[in-house]
Amino acid sequence: MSLRTYSPRLATAKGWVLALALSWLFAAPIQAQVPAEYARLAADINLSPVSPASGNLIVFNNALYFVANDGSHGSELWRYDGTTATRVTDLSPGSASSLITSLALLNGALYFRGSGTTNGTIDSQLWKYDGTNATRITEINAGSGGFLPSGMTAYNGALYFSANDGTNGNEFWSYDGSTLSMVGDLNPGAANSNPFGFTVYDGILFFTATTAINGTELFTWDGSNWAMLDINFGSVSSFPSGYTVYNNLLYYAASNSVSGMELWYLDGSNFAYGQVADINPGAASSNPANFRVFNGALYFSANDGVNGTELWKYDGTSATRVTQIAVGSSSSSPANLCVYNNALYFSANDGTSGTELWKYDGSSAVRVADINPGSGSSSPNNLTVFNNQLYFAAIDTNSARGLWRTDGSSVSLVTNVNTGSAGSSPYAGIAFNGAYYFAALPTNNALNNYFYKYDGTNTSVVSTTKYPPNGAIAQFGNALYFSTWKFDGTNFTALAGNPLPTSVSELRVWGNALYFNGRDNTYGNQLWKCDGTNMTRLTTVNPSYGLNPLALTVFNGALYFYATADFGATYGLWKYDGVNSPARVGTMILATLNSLLLYNGALYMGAAASGTDFEPWKYDGTNFTLLAEVNAFHTNATPIFWTTCRNQAFFSANDGVHGTGYQLWSWDGSSATRISNFAVSGGFYAFALSNTLYFAGNDGVTGYELWKYDGANLSLVADINPGAGSSQPQPLSLFNNAYMFIANDGLRGSELWRLDPLADVFRLTRIARQGQDVSLTWLSPGGWTNIVQTANDLVSGFTDCSPSIISPGSGLATTNYLHLGGATNRFSRYYRIRLGP
Repeated sequence: MSLRTYSPRLATAKGWVLALALSWLFAAPIQAQVPAEYARLAADINLSPVSPASGNLIVFNNALYFVANDGSHGSELWRYDGTTATRVTDLSPGSASSLITSLALLNGALYFRGSGTTNGTIDSQLWKYDGTNATRITEINAGSGGFLPSGMTAYNGALYFSANDGTNGNEFWSYDGSTLSMVGDLNPGAANSNPFGFTVYDGILFFTATTAINGTELFTWDGSNWAMLDINFGSVSSFPSGYTVYNNLLYYAASNSVSGMELWYLDGSNFAYGQVADINPGAASSNPANFRVFNGALYFSANDGVNGTELWKYDGTSATRVTQIAVGSSSSSPANLCVYNNALYFSANDGTSGTELWKYDGSSAVRVADINPGSGSSSPNNLTVFNNQLYFAAIDTNSARGLWRTDGSSVSLVTNVNTGSAGSSPYAGIAFNGAYYFAALPTNNALNNYFYKYDGTNTSVVSTTKYPPNGAIAQFGNALYFSTWKFDGTNFTALAGNPLPTSVSELRVWGNALYFNGRDNTYGNQLWKCDGTNMTRLTTVNPSYGLNPLALTVFNGALYFYATADFGATYGLWKYDGVNSPARVGTMILATLNSLLLYNGALYMGAAASGTDFEPWKYDGTNFTLLAEVNAFHTNATPIFWTTCRNQAFFSANDGVHGTGYQLWSWDGSSATRISNFAVSGGFYAFALSNTLYFAGNDGVTGYELWKYDGANLSLVADINPGAGSSQPQPLSLFNNAYMFIANDGLRGSELWRLDPLADVFRLTRIARQGQDVSLTWLSPGGWTNIVQTANDLVSGFTDCSPSIISPGSGLATTNYLHLGGATNRFSRYYRIRLGP
């Protein structure tokens, strides 16, 4: 890996070698490549227990291996020998997660997909663990998330899997222990075939893949050639899945244009195939899944359209429902089937006790344990037999997912490697009087939220009873206002009004008053104002339902908002000049999922002339103008304008072509441009910081995470909730040069986070001479690899003078290094820190 270089910012360390007239300089790092910022936890309010998310169980070398997060090292590979659980990898040092998944065995080694980086980026590659050491096998497509191998399955002395080399999309690959090769570009070019479900049957590898011509169908590979079985002929897909061998035949779920998704078979001796049973008659689907052979029959979950999704079996002749765990047409949804101790174990929900561990002995089904008592669900999964016991991951009454086991008679917790906490779901954040105020849930059992204060380091409770109930808070004058309260930083004062509103939202300061959406029992949601002491209702439109003014925005000396005059049927743009009654502007219909953004002397919004095709529009104070027809199918782009950055307005919209939902778009005053092409969607909750746009996006690999756009490139800022999990970042507001936001790292639940410019959290803080040595101290995010560099001048260049130094902890850490002999026979020397390796 090439070294990252930085443009040095110089400062002089004066006063410690004046007798020798030495001038010791150091260069603080300014990073030229990502990351240019650091996302970190600001406050963990709710400390109720939470889960280590144990999963991906597999038996290897007489031990049980699984993936878990202990709260200090991120998601890593662990080993349980029957007595003790031990972490065996730390591919991404510190609290960063290695995103390990897709475990498979080949030739006495454990293979998996994992990411091993030191700077928070994602590089998912193929790895091998031999029982002692973990070794990275590939380094492909590193700049775009990695090789992304998945579904690894051993066949004919090699691993077969899906992977992406950055050129051919997700395609069919193999690795035989020495040679890596793409078996076939099934969907030619950059398009994805997305092969999955690899299953060995009758000496052939069966799997599912997608092509542009035939859709998603069944494929085979015999070691030399691949072939396709077009079950649902033409470009229409049959979506085969769940391949399972039973009685020398291959069974699976598939659909056609006649019977929906049902149970099918294939005979490997002559490649005869067909539908076994139409469990949910006609074009409806029974959706058979979770196949497992037990007691001479094929068991699976299915829905006959009458009794919900229950456990079924096929004995080679007929398909029969064998359980009715949930009442009537409700579904118990059996899943995670595993044979143990002459019984079939699985997870199911009886409608009363949540999703728990059940077993079926061939005649009746009983619940094994209610691990999460009452209606809560323990959601057992990854059922695996090891040392004559059944192990699985489950959630207990404290919402903590740990490793559990049963010996057939009792159930017990084996280990919970994580002592993490639940989320407080902070909201209503605002900077005020040099601190940051917000509301959050203190514990899982709390009756209400608390009001908190964060000073940049510590969090304290302001009030246990007074807090913004719905997220609306604003500074007006020298105080904070929310609900019917005023807070001056010390005392709470009740506001006056006759009547007082029962709820307050959409607060906006305009002129000498605070305007808001207030509700009372007589007139519903109307436009109100507060002069700092008294609260007064301004409108009485649509009594009982109300005007419901939203997105209050000051423009051209007036207050604009979108509201309804027909009891919520449609919304339009309204204007209030402070004197006359508010009135609707024009006839445009505004989307209810909307915002008003002020940019270049106009208001921007999502609107439609008829209410059926919402597109980006602007209003200049006189006329409405369509900016662009984003959705070419006229099926509703539903744009949401978020913020401005780099003299452009940014919004999210759905063009009906890219991804499965929204993408990030920009408007530069003359044209609309799509910025992103996420596999799922992106562009939500955008905010600007340091001339960079940040937003939530889902690339189909990392879930909804924090991304950024610097005016030229899109990049992932941090995979806060590692792997496919979503941290769901949502911005709050700016505080002390940092942007506060909400995120869920999968360990602490939804908590208060902050985004700091890198220069604020990665810098040299002290340099001092100690005899002939030089002592350096710097601030760095915990878990990052740092290397000290030195130079005699700024012309000849810097060279490493220290080994790799990993900053301790998971937050900001102070790190030290003593450069032995650094002051020997030197008039001056320059220092800087770079990121490793």
